[in-house]
Amino acid sequence: MADKTNSQHSTAITSGILSIISAGISILFVVGVFIIEYIRYYSGDISSPPGSTYFIAFGGLRIIALIASILAITGGIYAIKRKNWWIAFIGVAASILCFPAMILGIVAIVMLAISKKEFKMADNPVLE
Repeated sequence: MADKTNSQHSTAITSGILSIISAGISILFVVGVFIIEYIRYYSGDISSPPGSTYFIAFGGLRIIALIASILAITGGIYAIKRKNWWIAFIGVAASILCFPAMILGIVAIVMLAISKKEFKMADNPVLE
C-alpha cells in the first residue's frame, strides 16, 4: 500500500514536470517550424523569407507561445521547488497556451491546484 504523504508530495513535482514538458514541446514546435521554413527558403522551395508564412498563417501565436513557454518553465521550477504557489500557479497556467501540448498544461494546473497544501507545509510565508 502506497504512503499517502509521499503521493501528495509528488503532486506538485509532477505538475511542475508536466509544465516544463509542455513548454519544451511548444518551443521545439515553434523553433522547428521556423528551421524547416529556413531550410526550404534557402533550398529554393518557397519564395517568402523564413518565418513569414508561419507568422502570417498563425498571427502572433508564435510569440505568445514562446512567452507562455518561458512562464511555464518558470512556474514549473517553482512548483518543483514548492516555493511560491502564486508564481507556480501563473506559470503552470501559462502552459495551457503552449500549443501543441495544451492538454499537459490542463493536467498540470489541476494537479497544482490539488497540491496547494504542499506549499503550506514547506513553510512558505507568501500564500494568501
